[in-house]
Order: sequence, then structure tokens, then C-alpha cells
Amino acid sequence: MKKRFNYETIQHREYGNVIVLRSTDESGKEQKLYLAPDYGFNLIGYEAGQEDLIYTRPETLRNEGVSGIPVLYPTPNRVKDARFQFKGKIYSIEKNGVPRYLHGLVYDEKWAAGQPEFTEQGVKVCAWIEFKEGSAPYQSFPWRHTLKVSWELTVNGIRLEYEVHNQGQKELPFGFAIHPFFPVYAFGETAKIRVPAKQVFESTPDRFPTGKILKTGGTGFDLSRPREVTSLSLDDVYTGLSGQEAEISYGRNRLVLSASSEFDKMVVFTPEEDFFCLENQTCMTDAHNFYNKGYEKSGLIIAEPGSVHRGWIEMTAYI
Repeated sequence: MKKRFNYETIQHREYGNVIVLRSTDESGKEQKLYLAPDYGFNLIGYEAGQEDLIYTRPETLRNEGVSGIPVLYPTPNRVKDARFQFKGKIYSIEKNGVPRYLHGLVYDEKWAAGQPEFTEQGVKVCAWIEFKEGSAPYQSFPWRHTLKVSWELTVNGIRLEYEVHNQGQKELPFGFAIHPFFPVYAFGETAKIRVPAKQVFESTPDRFPTGKILKTGGTGFDLSRPREVTSLSLDDVYTGLSGQEAEISYGRNRLVLSASSEFDKMVVFTPEEDFFCLENQTCMTDAHNFYNKGYEKSGLIIAEPGSVHRGWIEMTAYI
């Protein structure tokens, strides 16, 4: 069915400048995507079928940066002691003198955003953040480069594309992830999830990997068939997902998650809350430190000087 796309920028009482991408089909059915460049270029809402399928707490996003869909870069998930070693040098991850153990350096930064533009599939907007001398992220991660991210509202849902431009003279080690918060309840149904990864990283009680990889089949980690999120208690990194789709279902309504091949891993987080998270990641937890130890399955990406690395994530809605 043919869709019409448009966009606008509004002044939101919680998030300041917010870019709204919108589609309407011939029957009048709408999709809306809400983006907040001043808060980490966070995707704060996705309305489809008269439901918001992204869970955002305004006070949490403003104060902590982790709600909606934050972008996690260059150190997704946890970093042991907020320090890592690469090429014989130790780097301390911190912001404003405070150690940053979780989720990287960009989710609470103000991003520069371009004008929305129409594409063959819909409408999108690109934003970027520069790691350069004098910037807060560069102080902890001193590689000269630019991270670009675009969010696109498509005919079928959402598409994210990212680019890492290494503008320096040395190898750039990074991981990329998103941290979507989804509602447990939508369309009058409890969410079920399916993650067809056959392996999961063994973790210590403080959620750091031991380096051992476990099989999920026949265990409590097995998500090969849909399971209600309220029956689960997980905060684990699944691996071996490359090329396979994860799925969220609310009754007959579904959201299918797919990604480019480097997104081999997914964090599944099901707390006793009214949200849960399925997080596409390129790397394991504490990837820089495991890479430094010679661990071959860290998933850390090494961008050569002058290179550009690209990837994508899609959320396809069947509503």
C-alpha cells in the first residue's frame, strides 16, 4: 500500500528539539518516529498501530541517558574498572572526571543533526559526533574520527545505519551497539521474544564474561522458541546470531530485528520492570580488554587509518 512521508521539528517540553518522521498510508494508518539529537540522538518513540513500541522514561533519559534507544559507542556494555589496554597503552574511560563503566561515551552527548531527507524507502535524518581534541569523548578515547548515525522511517519500520570514519593515523578499536527499551505490554498482550542464538557467554555475578561460551539448547537460556518476557530473568550476551533474526511479538503483532553480519551478538535483559531490552551488539562485554588478551571471539572492530566502516540494523513491523 502506498505511503506518504513527511517530517517536522518540534519543541518538546522534555527533550528540547525533537525531529519527527511520519508516514501515512492510503487507509490513514500512521507511523511516527521521534528523535532527540540533544540527548545522544536517542530514538525516543516509535508509534505504529496506535501503540508506542519504544519505552522511554523522560527523567531517566534526561538524567542518565539510558531509555528509549541509546547509541552505545565505542565501548558497549561494561568495561572492567572503566579501563582498557590496547597496543600496550592503558586508557581510562571517564566523563567529567567520573569513571564510565557502562555504555560508552556518546549516549549523553549533544549530536549535530542534518536536515531530514527523503529516500526510496521513506524519510531519514543523519547526525554525527566528532572525536577531536578538546571534545569530552576524545579525552578518554583519543582517536581522531567521526561517528555518523542515520535513523530512517521506512515503509516497513525502522532502519539504522552507522559509519565510523577513521581520520587519524592509527588503528581505531571500537564496538557499536544500540540499547532499545521495549514495553512489556502492548496491544493488550504480554511480549514474547525469540532469539535464535545457540550460544551465550558465561558471566560472573557482576556480569562480566569469563571467556567460556555455553550452549543454550535445553537450558534456561534457550530462546529458540518464543517465550514470555515475564517468565525470564536474563542479563546475558548471546552470540552466534549473525544473519539470523530476533523477534518480539505481542499477540499477532510482531517486530523483527535484523542486522548486518558484524552484529553477531545480542544482550537480552529482562528485569522485573515494565520494559525489557534486546540489544544488537558487534562485540562482547569488555571487548577491548578481551581483545588485548588475545581472545579471538571478542568481536572488537579494528578500523584502519583512513578507512570507513559501515553497518545497519532494521526493525520490521508486522502490525
